[in-house]
Amino acid sequence: MSNDLALVNAIASVEMEGLYLSDEGYELCRQYSNNEITWNEFLTKALELVNTQD
Repeated sequence: MSNDLALVNAIASVEMEGLYLSDEGYELCRQYSNNEITWNEFLTKALELVNTQD
């Protein structure tokens, strides 16, 4: 679990580099880091976001 949480923190931290996540991507990271969704739900939703980007 700690590795998963570290990954989410790393994804969210791209904002500090000026690479802003979409609102949906940021919300997804927030939900996972707050244990509102499972790791599998996080991955599924993240893949859906990637696949729907232009």
